[in-house]
Amino acid sequence: MATTAITTDHSDSFAICGFEDDPLAEKISAILEKTLIPVQQGSFNDTSSNIKIDIPDRSAFEGKNVILIAGNCRKGDQSINDTTMDIFLTIEAAKRAGGRVKLYMPHLGYARQDKISQAGEPLAAQKVLQMFELAGAEKITVLDIHNPEAFNLLKIGSLNRFAMEVFASKFKEMQDSGTKLNNLVVVAPDKGAIERAKLFRTALKAADFTEVAFAFFDKSRDTSQKGTVRTMDLREYECPDESVLTGKDAQQEFSGKTVVVVDDMADTSGTLLRAISDNMVGRYGASEAYAAITHGVFSGDALDKIGRTKELTKIFVTDSVPLREKPPANLEVLCCASVFAETIRAGFPK
Repeated sequence: MATTAITTDHSDSFAICGFEDDPLAEKISAILEKTLIPVQQGSFNDTSSNIKIDIPDRSAFEGKNVILIAGNCRKGDQSINDTTMDIFLTIEAAKRAGGRVKLYMPHLGYARQDKISQAGEPLAAQKVLQMFELAGAEKITVLDIHNPEAFNLLKIGSLNRFAMEVFASKFKEMQDSGTKLNNLVVVAPDKGAIERAKLFRTALKAADFTEVAFAFFDKSRDTSQKGTVRTMDLREYECPDESVLTGKDAQQEFSGKTVVVVDDMADTSGTLLRAISDNMVGRYGASEAYAAITHGVFSGDALDKIGRTKELTKIFVTDSVPLREKPPANLEVLCCASVFAETIRAGFPK
């Protein structure tokens, strides 16, 4: 591979690195009109990580901010553990080459392991972030982290960014092209999703959706089966005029509406799909259902289940996690590169 030319002019305030064959990193660098410096990754015979930043000498980053765009998710035949170690070692290599490393993560693997529910469990999300801090990262930005409290153990800067404008722009595009999106209700499927759902509602209003309601559901979990939801109950309905309804009044107002379920992640997708088919459409009478999910992890047969859920008109996800299979017709991937480009521009103005 030919070595990428790197300017050493200190007025050029940052360089961008990303792993080879990472289309999101390429899109972000293209928006910023910067050359992406590739990070070659592989493994040694004993399966340990073998990474190399494509730079000409050992001090190539001296005096520079180095933007590393990398998420620790499954990619091809690499596990989350593989990509985590690759990021750790890339940060160390960039710092050793003189760089001040800022890590921008489209997805944080281990994000859901942010609390201890049983004795003997680790705070994995926090410790993975601390790994990157130990390697030399001076700031970590994550797209829609599951719980921002995972940042609390860091001694460096951190930032949680959302992609709600990306989803809102898509709904605006749909409406402009003739899709009827009247009587929209943005739905938080649990307490943890309230903030991002309300941010999406705000983004819709900014995109000229004037009549947008908000609804909050509460999950009852089956403690005998980890991750299994027993029931979902509509707790609160906030009308477009911001008046709040509960109980039967909320149920009556919810009926017949077009709902958009907002959450940070869909993994096996069983809970999400049952929430839509059994509860929001089946039990509470929504006329149509969409989903806006930042991270499409989609383990197991999730994509097949999505394709077979007739109550789900369409689910939108960002490209924060690469899809490993062809998506069904009712799934669309939206590019989140603009979110990172805007964040980087704000941090490094010309």
